[in-house]
Amino acid sequence: MGVIFALFLVKFPITVVLISLGLVILFYIKKDRFYKKMIAAPTLKPESGDIIVYFTDKRADLLDLVLWKGGLTLPSSIPASHYSLVLDDEYFLESHHPDNKRYDYLTGETRAGMRMGLTKNIPNDWTNGPALVIRTNFNFTPHERERLIKYAIGRPYWSDGGCMGAINNALKICKPEHPNVITPEGFMKLYGVTIGWINLS
Repeated sequence: MGVIFALFLVKFPITVVLISLGLVILFYIKKDRFYKKMIAAPTLKPESGDIIVYFTDKRADLLDLVLWKGGLTLPSSIPASHYSLVLDDEYFLESHHPDNKRYDYLTGETRAGMRMGLTKNIPNDWTNGPALVIRTNFNFTPHERERLIKYAIGRPYWSDGGCMGAINNALKICKPEHPNVITPEGFMKLYGVTIGWINLS
């Protein structure tokens, strides 16, 4: 990805710089507007079936800011950086990029791709910014939980097309009618009983 970006920058410097600048500015404007909108939002403790949406406030390198933050959040008014699915009261499922490995409680390894993490460790696992809970009231059954774990074990990152693709495919296991969602608004429209900032206390 970085090589392609560099090639375009060399060949079309003015165009690439202007587009990049526009994407970065738009990302920060959307994030600021969403944060202001959520000032009075409640706090929610994650429950089985909830979707957690993560945001980035820390500085990122230029490539990450333009492509991953600005480019991938372009279709949405909510510039989220990552997603996970709450499995039960203790654990959640998510998929991490190969450059961002995390400890997986399913395999006992620090790895990329799909993994099971401890919900109570979210503040330590995600230090880039706040996290938002989309309450769904799904409450996975023991059978659904077992199927989700079987699906997640050792699954590579790119097999689902990233963290959002992993959540989409996981939800299809329990809800075959689930469509491919590409924005936080899509999840909220389909399942969002309510939304609020995460509360783990």
